Amino acid sequence: NVRVFLDNWLFGTGFFSGQFVSQKYNELGLPLGAENYFLETAVGMGVIGLAALGLCFVRLFELGRVVREVAPAGTLGHRLAQFHRPLIVGIMVACLTGDNLVGLVANAQLAVWCSLMVRAGHQSLRSATDQ
Repeated sequence: NVRVFLDNWLFGTGFFSGQFVSQKYNELGLPLGAENYFLETAVGMGVIGLAALGLCFVRLFELGRVVREVAPAGTLGHRLAQFHRPLIVGIMVACLTGDNLVGLVANAQLAVWCSLMVRAGHQSLRSATDQ
């Protein structure tokens, strides 16, 4: 898969098409999937896709930082923001060993977590101004 990426480094081979192209890059002619999510993204979407994925992870970390800064200490928003960075780091580490963010379920779980944290941050600010 690294050879597939090096040959198609800018745009990639197409979203999730690496396993269909990889058979031309090994001696046995077997369709091989990527070893991790980041390599799968690199093969499928090239450097442009890796840059977009990097931007998504940067924004995820910023979300936790912003909620932690604005939510008063002791509120649910502040507590969720404290768990946000270790959760995102754990997801990134898990992606090194598999395609954990592939599919709707994993992305939906991440979206629910982020929306819960944003809403808890809003609610924390609202309850702080009511007091």
